This record gives sequence, C-alpha cells and structure tokens, in this order.
Amino acid sequence: MKESDIIFLSPVFKERIWGGSTIKNMFKEGVPSGKIGEAWIISAHHHGSSKIMGGLFDGMSLDALYHSHPELFGDITESRFPLLTKILDAADQLSVQVHPSDAYAKAFEDDLGKEECWYVLAANQDSTLVLGHHAQTKTELKKMVEENRWNELLDIRPIRKGDFVYIPAGTIHAIGAGVIILETQQSSDVTYRFYDYDRMDPSTGEKRALQVQKSIDTAVIPANRVVIQHYDDDRGIYRMLETKYFTVEKWNIDKGYFKINAKNRYYLCTVLSGNAMINGSKIKMYDSFIIPSLAKSIKIEGMVELLVSYVGDR
Repeated sequence: MKESDIIFLSPVFKERIWGGSTIKNMFKEGVPSGKIGEAWIISAHHHGSSKIMGGLFDGMSLDALYHSHPELFGDITESRFPLLTKILDAADQLSVQVHPSDAYAKAFEDDLGKEECWYVLAANQDSTLVLGHHAQTKTELKKMVEENRWNELLDIRPIRKGDFVYIPAGTIHAIGAGVIILETQQSSDVTYRFYDYDRMDPSTGEKRALQVQKSIDTAVIPANRVVIQHYDDDRGIYRMLETKYFTVEKWNIDKGYFKINAKNRYYLCTVLSGNAMINGSKIKMYDSFIIPSLAKSIKIEGMVELLVSYVGDR
C-alpha cells in the first residue's frame, strides 16, 4: 500500500434488548436480523474486531493489523489498540450504568477502564440522557437506591442532535429512548449495570443481572456536573474533547482541506454526511476508516462531515 492509503473497515454488529432498526437502515448490507443496538465501526477488541476492506490487508482483522504492522500506528508499543468507535441505536432506553477507572478494572476485571464520549446523531424531541446523580454521599446514594427513588436520584437532561458529552469513568449515565449516538471510548467492554427499570429479558424470562455494589464502589460521589456542548452546522475544524486517552474532533469541510501530518498520528474517522475524496479514495456517509501514521499529509476534496479521533497529542 502507498503511505497515503486509508484503511477502510467493516463494522461488527451487536444485538441488544434495547436496539432497533436504524443501524440496519444505515448499513443495509451484512446486518443480521433482530434488534441491532450497536455497530462497532472501528474496533480491535477481542469481543469483536473490525475487518479491513480492500487493499493489501483485505480481510485481516484490525487487531491483527495493529500487532503485525505497528508502523501504520506510529510504532506505538501498547499491547492493545487503545480506542473503540461505535454507533448506538437506542430504540428503547439503556440501563443506567457506571464504568470503572483503569485502576479498578485492572484489579477486578483484568481489563482497561472505560472513559467515553457521545456525539448525538439523532434524537426525538423528548429524548433524554442520564448524566450523573444528585446524591451527596455514598450513604445517601445507597438509601435512595434501596428506596427506589430513581427519578429523584438521577440527573436526567434533555438533548438534541449535535450535542456532545464526555462521560469520564465513575459517571452514572444512560442513553434514553429515541437516540442515535456515535461513541468514542477506550477499548474496553466493562460495564456495571446499576438499574434496568425492572425490565424483563425476553430471551430468559428474567430480569437482567445488575452489578449494584460495583456501581456504587466506582461511582464518583458527589457527581461532577456533565457539560453538554453543542456543535451546529458551521463549517470548520472543532476540537470537542482532549483527554489523556483520546482527542475527538469534528471536521466539517466545505470544499476542501489539506493538513500536514507533522506528528505522524493515525486518525480514526467516520463520515457523518457528504461525499468526498480523501488521499485519493472515495468516502461516503457512514464509511469508517483509519488514516495511517505513514500518511505524510491529509488531502480532502469535496463537502464532508467527519468525526475524527486520535490518541493523545502524537
């Protein structure tokens, strides 16, 4: 492959009790039947690794590519590909959850922690997110849980298309019904289910398992206020978030864009709208791809909206 060639990826689809049909409409081909709640669009996780589409590495898993060709990823020495990008279709509300920190996940799960952020692709007029809680102490949190005072406990916020939120580890959170989200996160699949609305799993006829104590152990108390940012249709490059785990940007390109890859980064990209050419390859809506660190520059021709993430400030 040429240094400038981008690496296209195929998604991994996950059926979920709360899933719907939107992901099937987005991708059309290769989507199984059932309630598809998640498309892991850029993943090297062992629970579902994306496959390379086309080019020299056609059919290879992203996990295998990461380990066999580190030069494409800045010669990074981490044993695991660090990021995971998903699209979530919450036709029904997700459970209220908490994700652990790296330290807690390593001690109790032998895994990475999970920090994530959400960009809202679509939402109903009355859609909401759970973004934190109102308890001031662990004792108060436990008491409110025992008394089923969930509406009083949870910080429920209205949201709309174009909103962006950062969910650090320890944040009690949930996605409400009627929301489509693009999620960027650490490459971890560790989730503690705190509350599930007493929902029955039709496959078992029983309520889904909860991890209440681990949720309480890992929750930040009192909660830090989650800020909802909004990014409209203005053209330009927006840095929405920068953490030690990932940086997330929105590239809303009007006619064209040129950038020297001075820090030899690799970029994870998903097309939100439009059609364009990037480094000589055609891209269209919902394509996901990686610009390898070998690319000396990035040249975009056309009108396109991308969500882009990368590791640190490499």
